[in-house]
Amino acid sequence: MADQSGTRVRVILRWIQILDSLDTDEEGEFVFKFRVYSRNGGGQIQETRLPEEGHLSIHESRASNRIDHINKVIFDGMVQDHLKVEAQGEELDRFSENDFLELYAREFAGPPSGFVGRHTPGDEGSVDPENLHNWRLCYDVEIVE
Repeated sequence: MADQSGTRVRVILRWIQILDSLDTDEEGEFVFKFRVYSRNGGGQIQETRLPEEGHLSIHESRASNRIDHINKVIFDGMVQDHLKVEAQGEELDRFSENDFLELYAREFAGPPSGFVGRHTPGDEGSVDPENLHNWRLCYDVEIVE
């Protein structure tokens, strides 16, 4: 049985924005895979696919390149001092190999209270982990009482 000591933490995906559809018609069909890991409690991995089935059609124009109000829990577990969030977007192609968006990876260490908050592009200055080359994401880390 896994060690259940620590603090219960939840990670909630809020939105995704595509800056480059990686497709010639500027509209891509995307799937995203999230992997949230903690080595605490004997090791925990929670993986989420967005959408669960099919794909998201996202145009790279400013008017329609962002999917808001996702509000999807991608991790819910006990954490003591470690949490890692990884995300990979894949643009699906019919006639050629699929294209991958830049890999997102962020590791948190220390007390879970230090992980808490909204992690969004621009909240940490010009070099921000959530502001990737061809896409952006925003998620919240919260402590569950």
